[in-house]
Amino acid sequence: MVKRRFGVSIDSRISAELDNIAKNLNMDRSKIVEIALQNYITEHKHLSSKHNCRGIVIMKTISSVPFDKILEDYRSIIVNYLHSHIENECICIVFVSGDSEHISNLNRCLITCGCLIRYLPLH
Repeated sequence: MVKRRFGVSIDSRISAELDNIAKNLNMDRSKIVEIALQNYITEHKHLSSKHNCRGIVIMKTISSVPFDKILEDYRSIIVNYLHSHIENECICIVFVSGDSEHISNLNRCLITCGCLIRYLPLH
């Protein structure tokens, strides 16, 4: 595999955390960033091409965010979900299956209402 070097500027706190992770994993920063970027690209590329897919949306939010209405609006693609409370945060794991545009729209709506989400496609 051909490698390409380029410069990236990141917040110094993130850089320090990256250094700690690299040390703990005994890996170099470049490899960790490469893995993180590959995961990010895979998640977003998967949602940007129209197809039928399935995956898991992991969501964290504070209790006051009205995400139940959003989930109801997308019930045609929601297979099941788990909802738990940890202190003042809601954690949801939403299993989805259907058109990738609908899944992408669900993710966008959840982000817009203040949820921190992660989409994991199941290939």
